[in-house]
Amino acid sequence: MLGYIGALCVAIFCFAFTCYSIRTLRGKYGGDVRIVWYLFSLTIVISSIVGLWAIDSGAIDSRGSFIGETGGFINKLITATLDIDLSLTIVVTVLALILVPQILTYILSGIFGIAKSPEYVSQSITFLVWSMIKTFIVVSGVLLTILIFGFYNSWDSFGLDNIFGWLLLVVSFCFLSFLVLLLYRESKEFANDVKKFTPGFILEKLSFVHRKCTRHIKISDSTEK
Repeated sequence: MLGYIGALCVAIFCFAFTCYSIRTLRGKYGGDVRIVWYLFSLTIVISSIVGLWAIDSGAIDSRGSFIGETGGFINKLITATLDIDLSLTIVVTVLALILVPQILTYILSGIFGIAKSPEYVSQSITFLVWSMIKTFIVVSGVLLTILIFGFYNSWDSFGLDNIFGWLLLVVSFCFLSFLVLLLYRESKEFANDVKKFTPGFILEKLSFVHRKCTRHIKISDSTEK
């Protein structure tokens, strides 16, 4: 009983914070909210089409089990879609390939005073954020579609006692998607606040290091031209 009460509290919090995030974002970033809901809706539509086809073709039986090679393929597709760790690992790997060499280049070049600031940092952060948003909202949409199909067709593990757990997962991943979006859009003000409250001597030290690392950059550029 306590478990159900705790899960209910979590679901209510996730739902309330999702609404709060949307209300906060809708003024300046209404387009972002629409994109998230579009990805959610598109996922439901695609998942529903695949589900209807799978049931009609016999790839999924009346108990919700996957049948034959087609059913096995659909099962692998769903598993891959819900594999959050794999999705985020791919994204982080791509970002590492873009940013880490630039950071190392800055350090090594800075020793000789010809460093240049890493490029595509802002674009990389945007790519990371939207990849996370897409991953979470797609998982939410897929889980909701599975829940609807499972409950309607009375599949195993989709009784009334299990529905709440599935709904909790749907709401939680939707919450994570809008949480990431909210943090991303509010990060500029947060960064300004961090800079504002950072002691001056730390900023001076960082500026001094950067000047040392780029002390010959103008001479180098003019020579190359």
